[in-house]
Amino acid sequence: MDRTLYIKRSVKAAMAFAFLILIFTASVRVKAEETVSVTEINYEKSTVTVKLGTGDTELQISDSKQKTWETVTVEPVSGAVTLDISWIPVSKDYVLSLRGDKNKTAVKVKIPKQEKTLKVTYTAAAGVLDITGDNGRTIQWRKKNSTKWKTYNKSAFSKTLEGLVSKGATLVFRTAPVKGDGTSAGLRPGKEVSVAIKHKTAAPKVAIDDEKLTFKLDKGLEYRFCDEDGKVLDGEKWKKVPVGSDVLIKDLAPKALADASKDGETVGIQFRVPATAKKQMSNTATVFIPGQTRLTDEELKSVKIEYKEDGSGFMLTFEKASYSVPYEYCIINAKDQKEGVTIDSFNEIHWVTVTDKRAFTVEKEENNATEGSIIYVRKKSIRKLGISGYALASTYKKFTTVEY
Repeated sequence: MDRTLYIKRSVKAAMAFAFLILIFTASVRVKAEETVSVTEINYEKSTVTVKLGTGDTELQISDSKQKTWETVTVEPVSGAVTLDISWIPVSKDYVLSLRGDKNKTAVKVKIPKQEKTLKVTYTAAAGVLDITGDNGRTIQWRKKNSTKWKTYNKSAFSKTLEGLVSKGATLVFRTAPVKGDGTSAGLRPGKEVSVAIKHKTAAPKVAIDDEKLTFKLDKGLEYRFCDEDGKVLDGEKWKKVPVGSDVLIKDLAPKALADASKDGETVGIQFRVPATAKKQMSNTATVFIPGQTRLTDEELKSVKIEYKEDGSGFMLTFEKASYSVPYEYCIINAKDQKEGVTIDSFNEIHWVTVTDKRAFTVEKEENNATEGSIIYVRKKSIRKLGISGYALASTYKKFTTVEY
């Protein structure tokens, strides 16, 4: 065979083979472009975006069986159709079949069912949320009347929770949706779970029995100290109020009381009802206990006693007493002393108020002011706790022992 002819035939064969490969490649490319394809599944908007195949002008949908097809009425935009899928039930997985009106090769998309395992509980006593069943997914939350979902972060949310308990709120939680595409169906948002955050109850009422120098408090309260501006002292924690309906100021706030060398200091105290498993904590009541003053020797000397000649009693005079500067006296008779009653027996003694500097009579029998009775004196408290100008009763001093 002529060598030149052989070479020409070989070249023609090679060109023909290359042409066939080119035709096949183009055919495969066209065929790949003919099929519809999913570009996005957006569970937040409940939509699936489908790119139409070459030559398609409409999108058709069916279920997994593909027995009947329905044409989607949405007009394509840039060759893609965005289909609403809010009608697909959330209780089970659903297979959605998609195809074009010209290219009938169907594409199946499995829309997953909604997860229902999330559980959220709120414990008022601890002031924390307990979240389980999230299956490692991101958690979102919102207020009941809000439509904006926020990503839940445990450490950051604790501060948010502190603010919510003031007025209370209903919160809604869910596992966050994950967008799907042509290779992954993503995840639907989980079932929404509501949690009620109960509001704080009214602040407890706090009073002081100014005769006994005791706090009048409900049982089960907590307290902590603050400065005169209401700022909690550094390192101060809530503590249980000592048991009892009458709690001595000296047991709860000893710094407010004077001692032998100096007057007391103003003490700020906050009280609240602690939270329980079913009940939210209360708002905080803040009170300021003014420092107690000492009864001076001069004030004690201004008190005078004069016995009646017939032994039926005595006259007392408080030379510095007035309506604005009242005094008090207490008599502990000999019989009570024998039974162990002292000036510190606040539930068994009684202080009598004096608001006039004029002398007055204390009858022996009527007032049980028997021989050997001890008389104590102090300045009376002024106004009431919480009122401007409030002052505690001063320290007491022994005035005299009755000797007829």
